[in-house]
Amino acid sequence: MRQSCRKEYEMYYFIPAWYQEKLSLAWQYLSKEIEFDDTVNQSRMFAAQSLSTELLVLNYLPNLRTFLNRQQLLNISCWSLFDQLQGIEQDKLSNIQPFNYKELNWPKDIQFITTPYVVVAMSANAMYAKIYFNEAGNVLWIDHFEESLIHNRYVIDDRGFISSIQLYEQGEHISTTFLNLLGEKQFIYFVEEGTFEISENAKIQAKLKQRFFTSKTSLIEAVLKIKIKEFTAEDVVVIAASKEHNRYFLDNEIPGKKVMSFFSERNNDDAYIDYENIKSVDFFVADSDNILKNVVPLTDQVPTAIISPYDSRLNLGVSQEVKELNIWVNIDNIQKDLIYKIGELMFKEIQRNKNIRVIFASYNEQNDQNSEIVQFMKNLNNRFISEESFNEKINALNIEIEDEEYFVFRQVREELTVISSFSTVRLVIDLSENPHLYTQIASISAGIPQINQRETTYVKHAENGYIIQSIEDLPLAIHYYLDTLKNWNRSLVFAIEKIAENNSEQLVKKWAKYLEIE
Repeated sequence: MRQSCRKEYEMYYFIPAWYQEKLSLAWQYLSKEIEFDDTVNQSRMFAAQSLSTELLVLNYLPNLRTFLNRQQLLNISCWSLFDQLQGIEQDKLSNIQPFNYKELNWPKDIQFITTPYVVVAMSANAMYAKIYFNEAGNVLWIDHFEESLIHNRYVIDDRGFISSIQLYEQGEHISTTFLNLLGEKQFIYFVEEGTFEISENAKIQAKLKQRFFTSKTSLIEAVLKIKIKEFTAEDVVVIAASKEHNRYFLDNEIPGKKVMSFFSERNNDDAYIDYENIKSVDFFVADSDNILKNVVPLTDQVPTAIISPYDSRLNLGVSQEVKELNIWVNIDNIQKDLIYKIGELMFKEIQRNKNIRVIFASYNEQNDQNSEIVQFMKNLNNRFISEESFNEKINALNIEIEDEEYFVFRQVREELTVISSFSTVRLVIDLSENPHLYTQIASISAGIPQINQRETTYVKHAENGYIIQSIEDLPLAIHYYLDTLKNWNRSLVFAIEKIAENNSEQLVKKWAKYLEIE
C-alpha cells in the first residue's frame, strides 16, 4: 500500500554502484561473494510499497538482466545509460530470438567441442574460437583467435544480441565497437586514448550534438544530463555513494530531493566523502553507526539517518523442533587467533552437550584465512573421534556411529543460503568489531538471539542478544540461551518487536520523515 505522508513524491530514482567486474564474468570465474547491496534492497522496499521506482544504471552491463533476476529486481523499471548510447529500442526487444552461437557465420569445417567450462570451436585443426557462458547457460562472449592469439571478442547481451565487438592486436585490446539491435555501429571506444567516437547515424547523435568525447566521464555526463531533464521537483534521487559517479550528481543541478546512501560493505574508507558540493545533498542515509565515523566531518552540514537497507520479515525458524543446537559463527573481519579461541571454547561446549553443532560462516570467498579455518575445524572434528573418554562412553553403550561433524564451514553466496540455514539455527555469534548487518537483520527475522561484543542499532543486551565484554564471557552467553528456553523465548519476543520496527513499510516511513526536512 502506498505510504501516506505529508509529501508524496512522483518518482524515486536509485543510482546503484554496480561497477564490479564480477557482474559480467563467465560462470566459472564468478566471485562467490554476496552481491546484494543497499540499492538492491532499498529499491525492493520502495517498489513493495507501490511507490514509483526506477533504477538508473550508468555502467556497461550486457549481463544486467541476469543480475537483476538473481536479485529479484526484474519487476522494477530500469534505465540503462548504455542502452541509450546503443540506441536499444525497448519495444523491439520482444522480437529478439534467444541467441544461438551456431547460427553465426562459421567456417564450413567448424567443429564444436564441449568442455566443462567453455565450448571450443575448431577449424583446420586449430582453435578458431571459445564460447563462454553465464550461470544461466546463456552465451556471454565469443573469443576468436588467429595464430593462437585473441583477435576479437563478441560480447553478447543477455537479451539475445551481439552488444559489442572488442578488437585486439597482438593480443592487446585496442578498441570496442558498440552496436544496436540490428548490428549497426553506434559508437566506438579507443582503449589507448580513452576516447569515444559517436557514429554519424547513431540514434543518440541528435541529442548529444557532438561526436567526439575525450573520456568516459564526459560521455556519461552528457547522456546523464539528457535523462536529468526528465526529473522534477517532486522526485527523489538516491545515490549509492561511489567515487565512480558521485561527481555527476553533486556537481550538477538536479531537481527534487537528493539522498546519498552509505553502505558498509562498499564504503569502508573515507575516500568517497571529500566533495565540494556536499551541501547539495538533502540527507545522508547509512546502514550502521560505524559508517558514520567517516562522514562525521560532514554531518553538521547534512542531516544523517541510520536506516537499514534490509527489511526484516517474519520468518521464524524451527530450531526448537530439532535435536541439534546449531550455532552460527561469523568469521569475517575477525583475527585468526580469536577464531581459534572461539573454536576451542565451542569444543568444550560440545563436550558438555553433544547436541551442539557449530557453523563457521563467511560471506567473503577471498578471505585468505578461510582454508586455514577449514583445516582447523577438521582437526577439531578429528579430536572428538580420537578422544578416549568419548570412545569409552560410546563403546559402553555398544553403539556403532559414523564419524560426526560437529564443526562445518559454510560459504555464504546469496541471501537464500542465510535464510535457509537460519530456519534451524538456535544462536548466532558475531564477535567482529562491527557485526555483519545482513546477519543481524536475518537473525531478527528468524527470531534468533545474537551474541556480540557491542550493542548496535539492531541488537540490545538481554533483549534480542547478549553483549559480552571479552571472549572469556562467551560460554556464559551460550549457557544463557541454551540451558533453558526462558531466555531464548524472551529474546524471540523482542525480535518480533524489532521485526515490526524494521519491515519495509516502517523503513520507508523513516525515509519519508527525513525527506520532509528542509
